[in-house]
Amino acid sequence: MNNTIQRLLLFFIAVPIIVLVILFLPGFHHAAVALSLVLFTAGASWELASLLRAKGFPVRRLTSAGVGAIIPLLFWISTWLHHPIVPGRVALMGTAIILILLLTPFAFVKTDAINRLVPEVLGLVFTLLYPGILAGYLINIVSALPHSIEATLTFAALSLGNDSLAWLFGMTLGRRRNLIAVSPNKSEAGFVGGILGSVVLAFAAALIFPTMLPMKPLLIAAFGLATGAATIVGDLFESALKRSAGVKDSGHIIPGRGGFLDTLDSLLFAAPVFFGFCMVFGFFS
Repeated sequence: MNNTIQRLLLFFIAVPIIVLVILFLPGFHHAAVALSLVLFTAGASWELASLLRAKGFPVRRLTSAGVGAIIPLLFWISTWLHHPIVPGRVALMGTAIILILLLTPFAFVKTDAINRLVPEVLGLVFTLLYPGILAGYLINIVSALPHSIEATLTFAALSLGNDSLAWLFGMTLGRRRNLIAVSPNKSEAGFVGGILGSVVLAFAAALIFPTMLPMKPLLIAAFGLATGAATIVGDLFESALKRSAGVKDSGHIIPGRGGFLDTLDSLLFAAPVFFGFCMVFGFFS
């Protein structure tokens, strides 16, 4: 089965399942979606550790998976505190405490391990940030916003729609390629299609949820443009990591997509941008 068929099957099977879970399993602060994201982040962190190890960073895969998953889990737990500001502060404080706990053992490192200290610390801290903290903003969208169902569906449309339309435009209309070194197969048509798709879907969301997304054309266009651009940059960033490590995919567990990190990459960059718009402009509040 070629990659195109796999991607199409994944889209037409996975997307309806995701929508049904969002709509019909909202209990316990959307635990079904949130905990799935935590598991995905653990898998992505495991794969990231493999990429780092390929470049000589002595990062333990199991430790990396735990470090990456604990931050979004903390974000989800903090959403149980019913206050508009407290959850974010608790998550931030918890992240700082986890960082201190991770770094404390290195203060007592043995002499024969000192030479490995800098790359190992850098690998752990990087995993804490990427995918860890960035995945926490996915949890915020799913669980922290007052109208989280509408927010999650809109985010899925803007980000997954961007990715799918970029691929479709690139496959059907893409002529000019080799525009970016880290992903030479990406085409100009793909970039335009992805961004345009996010903007159009942002306007569609404003029409569907008018009380949560005020129809202010410039603001909605900026919302779609910023989220779409972040989606593309997230994909390109992970492509750069893979190219540096000399691999095509971060893993092979998801047909048509690759690994966990290949699946989350664009969402990790898009989530903070999307959530930032929600906080600043009161979307879905």
